[in-house]
Amino acid sequence: MKWEQVHLTVDYSVINGDDPWPIIEPIWWQVDIHDTNEDYELSLLQFTLPQRLMFAFQWYRSEVSNGGHQQFYYNNTGRVWPDVLRALEAIDAPNMRGLFVRSLEMLGDKPPLIRDDRCELLDKLKPDFSSLDEQFSRLEEDEGIDELVMQYIQNHPKDFYFDGLVRRAVFPW
Repeated sequence: MKWEQVHLTVDYSVINGDDPWPIIEPIWWQVDIHDTNEDYELSLLQFTLPQRLMFAFQWYRSEVSNGGHQQFYYNNTGRVWPDVLRALEAIDAPNMRGLFVRSLEMLGDKPPLIRDDRCELLDKLKPDFSSLDEQFSRLEEDEGIDELVMQYIQNHPKDFYFDGLVRRAVFPW
């Protein structure tokens, strides 16, 4: 994969928009989700707690929309589950939070943060997330998740300001 260094600014005009992606993008590219939990935690130090929570929630949404809860928990992104739970509380999305808690319950409430251990648990328990996966996109719309995320961001603007260089992937399209 090719990478480029780009300057990103998240200011008042971006925060007052209606799209969470440009606000989450700086953290998306800077945080090391793929290596160890220690690397993950270290890469988060430069960001605020609200940024961290919205980052985790964006990974959850991305993975579940792409391959369901199985994919979320199976991939390295499953390590962010504690922050997803906190994000759902922060944005006040009780129905989505309930769905997420049900997925956690299928894994014994507190799945391991270490991917290999989580995958072993998934292989052992063989949870059927299909009904939760079916409910997910409907809940996103019914609960107005994008609006709740933006409302949270707009209620905490200082926590989301960013002005700096990030290394991001260059896609061929």
